[in-house]
Amino acid sequence: MIIPNESQQNFNIFIAIIIVIFLSLLEYRLVILLHADDLKNLFHAAYGVTIGEPHWRVYQNRLLGPFSVKGLSEILGMTYAQVYMFFTMGLLVIQNVLFFALFRQLTDDNRLSVRYTLYFVAFFIALSDSNWLYLWDFLDIIVFTLFIYGILAYKNNWYFLFVFGIAILNKESGLFIALWLILDALIEKRDTNSFYFAMKLRDLKRLFLGIALLVGGIFFVEWIRDALFIKSAAGGGVKFTGIEYGKYVHFKFLINLKVFVYNLTNLNFLLNFLVNIFILALPLFVIIQSKKAEETIFKIIILFLAIYSTIMLFGVLNETRVYNILIPFIIFLSAYFSGHIVPRKMVSS
Repeated sequence: MIIPNESQQNFNIFIAIIIVIFLSLLEYRLVILLHADDLKNLFHAAYGVTIGEPHWRVYQNRLLGPFSVKGLSEILGMTYAQVYMFFTMGLLVIQNVLFFALFRQLTDDNRLSVRYTLYFVAFFIALSDSNWLYLWDFLDIIVFTLFIYGILAYKNNWYFLFVFGIAILNKESGLFIALWLILDALIEKRDTNSFYFAMKLRDLKRLFLGIALLVGGIFFVEWIRDALFIKSAAGGGVKFTGIEYGKYVHFKFLINLKVFVYNLTNLNFLLNFLVNIFILALPLFVIIQSKKAEETIFKIIILFLAIYSTIMLFGVLNETRVYNILIPFIIFLSAYFSGHIVPRKMVSS
């Protein structure tokens, strides 16, 4: 009996998805084992957003995950904690199946897509933090997987508007999507063998959309924080200044410099010096590779460096879950530089 090619292809895709789901469940198990002693704190961190009592004011606009869990718990008649666990499991499955499906759209190769999905999972595990892993961290990865796929597949403005809408409800990192629209409308790479680029108006509609989303997104984030925030759940014994309280920013750059030095000079079994290697290797890798990147990839690299810079300024160096947003960038860029994917426009030309 000869199986038709189309049936065989569908069967192969089905098997690949089963493998990805199995990987996702293993990943979920590892996450729960790692955070077994912190689950109550994670529940409270998410639930606090829904009652105006997050750990920090800057968390108050991170609505999508916490309110989704609250809504489902009310609909299903289950506790917030129970739905949180199922929701986390679902996000990991969606995260990995989505990456597999979109990567396969770009490559039409099941085995290659499963392999890069494994890399995707491995990076997530490698960047696991010992204490914190918020719902918005999972959603950040999903959002930026959709976003980078949209760039590589040359999606139109409506697609990016849709992804931005999801992203800004999840976290202020959605503003980077608006920033990319502006960059894409204005930046042109002039030399294929260098990091040199020039400013040139290429797409007026995309520029206006990017500016509108950036300005509107900033106002939305601050409006939500002002409207919903009641008090910090960090505890009455914590003394806040204006910056630490989150009214403006959590500026951590000087602290991160001290931590960077500490990681190198105080070696222990946590091997925190690996964090130093990671944060040094990331920009070095993309800057070196950018010289041979075509224009679309070059703009992804510029955005990658912008996000990386904000993490160094406002994130906590050793809290490795803050680098999760970079995972889709790392995997897609690695696939490009390995010759496994090319932007759709290049394929059709």
